[in-house]
Amino acid sequence: MDDALTHPIGPAEAQVLVLHIAAHQRALGLSDVAFVKRYPDLSSARTWRTRLIPGTWEEVRLNRWVPALRRVMAAIAAEPTPPAPVDPSAKFNRHLAEAERAAAEGDFDVATAHLAAAKRGLSRLEKELSDPIPF
Repeated sequence: MDDALTHPIGPAEAQVLVLHIAAHQRALGLSDVAFVKRYPDLSSARTWRTRLIPGTWEEVRLNRWVPALRRVMAAIAAEPTPPAPVDPSAKFNRHLAEAERAAAEGDFDVATAHLAAAKRGLSRLEKELSDPIPF
């Protein structure tokens, strides 16, 4: 059996595993229910949210949960690496460049349309960045 699955169990290791798993959940943008469906070793959304994330280790059996958390981490490690995030300002900058080009050519309707699209994109980006992390 793999040594990583058999070494001693402790609350410090459990907390580190939970922190890594919770970071993965945030990166995926999944709700607790969807995340637990994806990783059934986490048991239930209620247990994940109210016992494991806060680290209330006196309420759970570490000899059961640490191996389950290790299995979840192994499953996460086995997943393909997600693509690098796209710079959200790239599309905004493209619209500005197209608006400038269209204005230089005298096509003001196209320039106005690109400026409106850039404004909508900027508004969406500002809203997305101002929303608190749903955690």
